[in-house]
Amino acid sequence: MQGIRSSSGLNKLKKIIEIGETWAREREKEVARFIEEAGNNIVITYSGLGYSPASILYWIITTAFPDKNTALFDSDTIAYYRLPYSKSSSIIHFSTRPDDPALIRLSDTSRWTNNRLLIITPEPPEVLKELLRGSPYIQTPSSSNEIITCFYESMLSLLVGVKIARSRGKRFIRLEKFIDEGYGPILDEFFERYRNVTSTITKYKSIIVSSTSLLEPHVHVLIQALRNIGIQASFIPITMLTPLSSENILIVATSIEENIVKEKKFKALMNNANVIDFTLNVDPLEAPIYIHLVSMSFLH
Repeated sequence: MQGIRSSSGLNKLKKIIEIGETWAREREKEVARFIEEAGNNIVITYSGLGYSPASILYWIITTAFPDKNTALFDSDTIAYYRLPYSKSSSIIHFSTRPDDPALIRLSDTSRWTNNRLLIITPEPPEVLKELLRGSPYIQTPSSSNEIITCFYESMLSLLVGVKIARSRGKRFIRLEKFIDEGYGPILDEFFERYRNVTSTITKYKSIIVSSTSLLEPHVHVLIQALRNIGIQASFIPITMLTPLSSENILIVATSIEENIVKEKKFKALMNNANVIDFTLNVDPLEAPIYIHLVSMSFLH
Protein backbone atom coordinates (compact mmCIF):
# COMPACT_ATOMS: atom_id res chain seq x y z
CA MET A 1 0.00 0.00 0.00
CA GLN A 2 2.94 2.36 0.44
CA GLY A 3 3.20 2.58 -3.37
CA ILE A 4 -0.38 3.76 -3.61
CA ARG A 5 0.08 6.52 -1.04
CA SER A 6 3.57 7.59 -2.10
CA SER A 7 4.05 10.74 -4.13
CA SER A 8 5.69 8.68 -6.87
CA GLY A 9 2.71 6.33 -7.17
CA LEU A 10 0.22 9.18 -7.14
CA ASN A 11 2.18 11.13 -9.74
CA LYS A 12 2.18 8.12 -12.07
CA LEU A 13 -1.56 7.78 -11.62
CA LYS A 14 -2.11 11.50 -12.22
CA LYS A 15 -0.16 11.22 -15.49
CA ILE A 16 -2.37 8.33 -16.62
CA ILE A 17 -5.46 10.37 -15.75
CA GLU A 18 -4.14 13.36 -17.69
CA ILE A 19 -3.48 11.23 -20.77
CA GLY A 20 -6.95 9.69 -20.57
CA GLU A 21 -8.76 12.99 -20.10
CA THR A 22 -6.84 14.72 -22.92
CA TRP A 23 -7.44 11.86 -25.34
CA ALA A 24 -11.13 11.64 -24.44
CA ARG A 25 -11.63 15.34 -25.13
CA GLU A 26 -9.88 14.98 -28.50
CA ARG A 27 -12.13 12.10 -29.63
CA GLU A 28 -15.39 13.05 -27.90
CA LYS A 29 -16.96 14.86 -30.88
CA GLU A 30 -16.35 11.94 -33.23
CA VAL A 31 -18.11 9.44 -31.00
CA ALA A 32 -20.90 11.88 -30.10
CA ARG A 33 -21.56 12.51 -33.80
CA PHE A 34 -21.78 8.77 -34.45
CA ILE A 35 -24.37 8.41 -31.68
CA GLU A 36 -26.38 11.44 -32.78
CA GLU A 37 -26.56 10.05 -36.32
CA ALA A 38 -27.60 6.62 -35.03
CA GLY A 39 -31.26 7.41 -34.63
CA ASN A 40 -33.11 5.22 -32.15
CA ASN A 41 -31.29 1.91 -32.67
CA ILE A 42 -28.00 1.86 -30.77
CA VAL A 43 -26.10 -1.32 -29.96
CA ILE A 44 -23.20 -1.10 -27.52
CA THR A 45 -20.89 -4.11 -27.51
CA TYR A 46 -17.71 -5.11 -25.77
CA SER A 47 -14.98 -7.69 -25.38
CA GLY A 48 -12.44 -8.06 -22.59
CA LEU A 49 -12.60 -5.29 -19.99
CA GLY A 50 -14.46 -3.20 -22.57
CA TYR A 51 -17.52 -4.29 -20.59
CA SER A 52 -16.88 -1.34 -18.28
CA PRO A 53 -16.83 1.60 -20.76
CA ALA A 54 -19.65 -0.04 -22.74
CA SER A 55 -21.78 -0.19 -19.60
CA ILE A 56 -21.06 3.45 -18.71
CA LEU A 57 -22.27 4.66 -22.09
CA TYR A 58 -25.26 2.31 -22.06
CA TRP A 59 -26.57 3.54 -18.70
CA ILE A 60 -26.14 7.22 -19.56
CA ILE A 61 -28.04 6.84 -22.84
CA THR A 62 -30.70 4.68 -21.20
CA THR A 63 -31.13 7.19 -18.37
CA ALA A 64 -31.11 10.33 -20.50
CA PHE A 65 -32.90 8.97 -23.59
CA PRO A 66 -35.35 6.25 -22.43
CA ASP A 67 -37.15 6.35 -25.80
CA LYS A 68 -34.07 5.11 -27.66
CA ASN A 69 -33.77 1.39 -28.37
CA THR A 70 -30.39 0.79 -26.74
CA ALA A 71 -28.87 -2.66 -26.25
CA LEU A 72 -25.77 -3.82 -24.35
CA PHE A 73 -24.23 -7.23 -25.11
CA ASP A 74 -20.86 -8.86 -25.62
CA SER A 75 -19.77 -8.65 -29.25
CA ASP A 76 -20.19 -12.32 -30.14
CA THR A 77 -23.78 -12.39 -28.87
CA ILE A 78 -24.55 -9.42 -31.11
CA ALA A 79 -22.63 -10.84 -34.09
CA TYR A 80 -24.25 -14.28 -33.92
CA TYR A 81 -27.74 -13.65 -32.61
CA ARG A 82 -28.87 -10.09 -33.33
CA LEU A 83 -27.24 -8.59 -36.41
CA PRO A 84 -28.22 -11.43 -38.79
CA TYR A 85 -31.87 -10.66 -38.00
CA SER A 86 -31.83 -6.87 -37.80
CA LYS A 87 -31.01 -3.83 -39.91
CA SER A 88 -30.35 -0.14 -39.43
CA SER A 89 -28.49 -0.44 -36.14
CA SER A 90 -25.46 1.63 -35.17
CA ILE A 91 -22.89 -0.32 -33.17
CA ILE A 92 -20.19 1.03 -30.86
CA HIS A 93 -17.70 -1.61 -29.80
CA PHE A 94 -15.24 -1.29 -26.91
CA SER A 95 -12.22 -3.59 -26.91
CA THR A 96 -9.30 -3.52 -24.50
CA ARG A 97 -7.33 -6.22 -26.35
CA PRO A 98 -5.66 -5.18 -29.61
CA ASP A 99 -5.46 -8.71 -31.03
CA ASP A 100 -9.00 -9.75 -30.12
CA PRO A 101 -10.52 -11.95 -32.90
CA ALA A 102 -13.98 -10.82 -31.77
CA LEU A 103 -13.26 -7.62 -33.70
CA ILE A 104 -13.16 -9.57 -36.96
CA ARG A 105 -16.40 -11.44 -36.29
CA LEU A 106 -18.24 -8.24 -35.39
CA SER A 107 -16.76 -6.31 -38.31
CA ASP A 108 -17.66 -9.00 -40.87
CA THR A 109 -21.21 -9.43 -39.59
CA SER A 110 -21.81 -5.67 -39.46
CA ARG A 111 -20.65 -5.30 -43.05
CA TRP A 112 -22.72 -8.24 -44.34
CA THR A 113 -25.87 -6.92 -42.64
CA ASN A 114 -25.31 -3.24 -43.57
CA ASN A 115 -25.10 -2.04 -39.97
CA ARG A 116 -22.88 0.91 -39.00
CA LEU A 117 -19.92 0.13 -36.76
CA LEU A 118 -17.44 2.20 -34.77
CA ILE A 119 -14.68 0.37 -32.90
CA ILE A 120 -12.73 1.78 -29.95
CA THR A 121 -9.60 -0.27 -29.39
CA PRO A 122 -5.84 -0.28 -28.81
CA GLU A 123 -3.92 -0.30 -32.08
CA PRO A 124 -4.59 -3.66 -33.76
CA PRO A 125 -1.68 -5.62 -35.27
CA GLU A 126 -1.26 -5.21 -39.04
CA VAL A 127 -2.83 -8.57 -39.89
CA LEU A 128 -5.93 -7.69 -37.89
CA LYS A 129 -6.16 -4.25 -39.52
CA GLU A 130 -6.37 -5.96 -42.90
CA LEU A 131 -9.09 -8.34 -41.70
CA LEU A 132 -11.16 -5.42 -40.39
CA ARG A 133 -11.53 -4.42 -44.06
CA GLY A 134 -11.86 -0.71 -43.48
CA SER A 135 -14.13 -0.75 -40.44
CA PRO A 136 -13.58 2.60 -38.73
CA TYR A 137 -11.86 2.54 -35.37
CA ILE A 138 -10.64 5.01 -32.78
CA GLN A 139 -7.26 4.08 -31.34
CA THR A 140 -6.70 4.39 -27.60
CA PRO A 141 -3.45 5.82 -26.21
CA SER A 142 -0.62 3.33 -26.10
CA SER A 143 -0.53 1.16 -22.99
CA SER A 144 0.70 -2.34 -22.29
CA ASN A 145 -1.83 -2.75 -19.47
CA GLU A 146 -5.45 -3.67 -20.17
CA ILE A 147 -6.66 -2.02 -16.95
CA ILE A 148 -5.20 1.34 -18.01
CA THR A 149 -6.67 0.94 -21.49
CA CYS A 150 -10.03 0.28 -19.85
CA PHE A 151 -9.71 3.54 -17.91
CA TYR A 152 -8.96 5.49 -21.09
CA GLU A 153 -12.03 4.07 -22.83
CA SER A 154 -14.17 4.63 -19.74
CA MET A 155 -13.17 8.31 -19.63
CA LEU A 156 -14.18 8.65 -23.28
CA SER A 157 -17.44 6.84 -22.64
CA LEU A 158 -18.34 9.02 -19.64
CA LEU A 159 -17.37 12.26 -21.38
CA VAL A 160 -19.32 11.44 -24.56
CA GLY A 161 -22.38 10.28 -22.65
CA VAL A 162 -22.55 13.32 -20.41
CA LYS A 163 -21.92 15.76 -23.27
CA ILE A 164 -24.77 14.39 -25.41
CA ALA A 165 -27.05 14.23 -22.37
CA ARG A 166 -26.34 17.69 -20.93
CA SER A 167 -29.61 19.06 -22.36
CA ARG A 168 -31.57 16.45 -20.39
CA GLY A 169 -31.30 18.13 -17.00
CA LYS A 170 -29.18 19.50 -14.16
CA ARG A 171 -27.82 16.07 -13.23
CA PHE A 172 -25.81 15.86 -16.44
CA ILE A 173 -24.72 19.50 -16.27
CA ARG A 174 -23.35 18.82 -12.79
CA LEU A 175 -21.54 15.70 -13.99
CA GLU A 176 -20.10 17.64 -16.91
CA LYS A 177 -18.69 20.20 -14.47
CA PHE A 178 -17.00 17.47 -12.41
CA ILE A 179 -15.47 15.89 -15.51
CA ASP A 180 -14.25 19.21 -16.87
CA GLU A 181 -12.50 19.94 -13.55
CA GLY A 182 -10.60 16.65 -13.91
CA TYR A 183 -9.87 13.76 -11.57
CA GLY A 184 -6.18 14.43 -10.98
CA PRO A 185 -6.71 17.31 -8.51
CA ILE A 186 -8.92 15.20 -6.21
CA LEU A 187 -6.70 12.12 -6.22
CA ASP A 188 -4.87 12.80 -2.92
CA GLU A 189 -8.12 13.54 -1.08
CA PHE A 190 -9.81 10.48 -2.60
CA PHE A 191 -7.14 8.01 -1.49
CA GLU A 192 -6.91 9.59 1.94
CA ARG A 193 -10.65 9.10 2.36
CA TYR A 194 -10.55 5.44 1.34
CA ARG A 195 -7.11 4.61 2.77
CA ASN A 196 -8.52 2.11 5.26
CA VAL A 197 -10.43 0.31 2.51
CA THR A 198 -7.48 -0.08 0.16
CA SER A 199 -5.00 -1.01 2.88
CA THR A 200 -7.34 -3.64 4.34
CA ILE A 201 -7.86 -5.29 0.95
CA THR A 202 -4.16 -6.01 0.55
CA LYS A 203 -4.03 -7.84 3.90
CA TYR A 204 -5.98 -10.78 2.51
CA LYS A 205 -4.76 -13.58 0.25
CA SER A 206 -8.28 -14.21 -1.05
CA ILE A 207 -11.37 -12.04 -1.22
CA ILE A 208 -14.93 -12.12 -2.53
CA VAL A 209 -16.00 -8.91 -4.26
CA SER A 210 -19.72 -8.18 -4.40
CA SER A 211 -21.85 -5.41 -5.91
CA THR A 212 -25.17 -4.66 -7.53
CA SER A 213 -25.55 -5.31 -11.26
CA LEU A 214 -24.99 -1.61 -12.06
CA LEU A 215 -21.40 -1.72 -10.76
CA GLU A 216 -20.59 -5.30 -11.75
CA PRO A 217 -18.79 -4.47 -15.03
CA HIS A 218 -16.45 -2.12 -13.20
CA VAL A 219 -15.91 -4.42 -10.23
CA HIS A 220 -14.51 -6.98 -12.69
CA VAL A 221 -11.75 -4.47 -13.49
CA LEU A 222 -10.95 -4.22 -9.78
CA ILE A 223 -10.90 -8.02 -9.52
CA GLN A 224 -8.42 -8.23 -12.40
CA ALA A 225 -6.19 -5.68 -10.68
CA LEU A 226 -6.27 -7.67 -7.43
CA ARG A 227 -5.40 -10.87 -9.26
CA ASN A 228 -2.46 -9.08 -10.86
CA ILE A 229 -0.96 -8.52 -7.40
CA GLY A 230 -1.54 -12.10 -6.28
CA ILE A 231 -4.86 -11.80 -4.43
CA GLN A 232 -7.36 -14.56 -5.25
CA ALA A 233 -10.39 -12.40 -6.03
CA SER A 234 -13.78 -13.62 -7.23
CA PHE A 235 -17.20 -12.06 -7.81
CA ILE A 236 -20.61 -12.83 -6.34
CA PRO A 237 -23.63 -10.60 -7.11
CA ILE A 238 -24.89 -8.95 -3.94
CA THR A 239 -28.31 -10.52 -4.44
CA MET A 240 -26.70 -13.98 -4.19
CA LEU A 241 -24.25 -13.18 -1.41
CA THR A 242 -24.49 -15.64 1.50
CA PRO A 243 -21.36 -15.03 3.58
CA LEU A 244 -19.69 -17.86 5.45
CA SER A 245 -17.52 -17.72 8.54
CA SER A 246 -14.03 -16.26 8.03
CA GLU A 247 -14.68 -15.25 4.40
CA ASN A 248 -13.23 -11.92 3.33
CA ILE A 249 -15.85 -9.85 1.54
CA LEU A 250 -15.51 -6.50 -0.22
CA ILE A 251 -18.87 -4.84 -0.89
CA VAL A 252 -18.67 -2.14 -3.57
CA ALA A 253 -21.66 0.18 -3.75
CA THR A 254 -22.90 3.73 -4.11
CA SER A 255 -24.58 5.64 -1.31
CA ILE A 256 -28.06 5.22 -2.81
CA GLU A 257 -27.63 1.47 -2.28
CA GLU A 258 -27.05 2.00 1.44
CA ASN A 259 -29.98 -0.13 2.61
CA ILE A 260 -28.84 -3.11 0.54
CA VAL A 261 -25.31 -2.79 1.89
CA LYS A 262 -26.47 -2.56 5.51
CA GLU A 263 -28.59 -5.69 5.14
CA LYS A 264 -25.80 -7.76 3.59
CA LYS A 265 -23.16 -6.37 5.92
CA PHE A 266 -25.25 -7.26 8.99
CA LYS A 267 -25.76 -10.84 7.79
CA ALA A 268 -22.07 -11.19 6.99
CA LEU A 269 -20.99 -9.98 10.42
CA MET A 270 -23.52 -12.30 12.08
CA ASN A 271 -21.80 -15.17 10.26
CA ASN A 272 -18.36 -14.01 11.44
CA ALA A 273 -17.21 -12.94 7.95
CA ASN A 274 -14.73 -10.12 7.44
CA VAL A 275 -16.46 -7.25 5.63
CA ILE A 276 -14.91 -4.28 3.86
CA ASP A 277 -17.47 -1.61 3.00
CA PHE A 278 -16.42 0.39 -0.08
CA THR A 279 -19.37 2.76 -0.51
CA LEU A 280 -18.90 5.71 -2.86
CA ASN A 281 -20.87 8.87 -2.15
CA VAL A 282 -21.00 9.96 -5.81
CA ASP A 283 -23.43 9.84 -8.70
CA PRO A 284 -23.81 6.17 -9.78
CA LEU A 285 -23.00 7.16 -13.37
CA GLU A 286 -19.65 8.54 -12.22
CA ALA A 287 -18.83 5.80 -9.68
CA PRO A 288 -17.09 3.55 -12.27
CA ILE A 289 -14.27 6.08 -12.69
CA TYR A 290 -13.51 5.99 -8.98
CA ILE A 291 -13.47 2.19 -9.03
CA HIS A 292 -10.97 2.44 -11.90
CA LEU A 293 -8.78 4.81 -9.88
CA VAL A 294 -8.57 2.24 -7.07
CA SER A 295 -7.95 -0.55 -9.58
CA MET A 296 -5.07 1.33 -11.22
CA SER A 297 -3.56 2.23 -7.87
CA PHE A 298 -2.82 -1.47 -7.27
CA LEU A 299 -0.67 -1.50 -10.41
CA HIS A 300 1.97 0.50 -8.52
